[in-house]
Amino acid sequence: MNWVVHSTVPYPMLKEQGTPRMLSDAGVGPEIYLSGATLDTITPAEAENVAETLRDAGIRSLSFHAPFEDVWPGARDEGMRRFAVSRLAGAIALAPVFHPAGIVLHGGYFDWLFDFQPEKWFAPARRSFGELAEAAERREPTCSWKTCSTRFRTTCSGSGRRWALPASTSASTPGTRRSSPACRSTSGRRRSGMGYG
Repeated sequence: MNWVVHSTVPYPMLKEQGTPRMLSDAGVGPEIYLSGATLDTITPAEAENVAETLRDAGIRSLSFHAPFEDVWPGARDEGMRRFAVSRLAGAIALAPVFHPAGIVLHGGYFDWLFDFQPEKWFAPARRSFGELAEAAERREPTCSWKTCSTRFRTTCSGSGRRWALPASTSASTPGTRRSSPACRSTSGRRRSGMGYG
């Protein structure tokens, strides 16, 4: 089996001469971090150029890391929730250009922010990720929610617990609570990279 290691690379670094070739020579697929500042300034022509440079360098596998700073998909404040959806949708909108193997989306759950009650986070987060899945399907009509389930799985961590929101959960699934299969504790190693979890 051929394995590819994906390592976080902030998008601006990919524009530096030599970076794509260095990654390719090392056998590393970039996990392209798309910050809010990047999404505010990137142009379609620039994105096409960078994607072409990566392909020309021999990079055949890459992934995205969507913005996570100040992005709260489970926000109880509807305006902040809509902002999070908009920001995350900006990263998803670049998928047809780069063809990532997956997109990392942080759920923004922290026990202390939600009074140690994950269900306060879960309902708005489920709505947000449902909206994002619909947006992704519209952008890539050959990719259904079911067939691309691994692309849109999110794991939320806080206070040593990790909760997974399976890709099969839709915004319209009624009555889902923390104890149900739709929100279950998972084990696994924390991601390494830029120091976020």
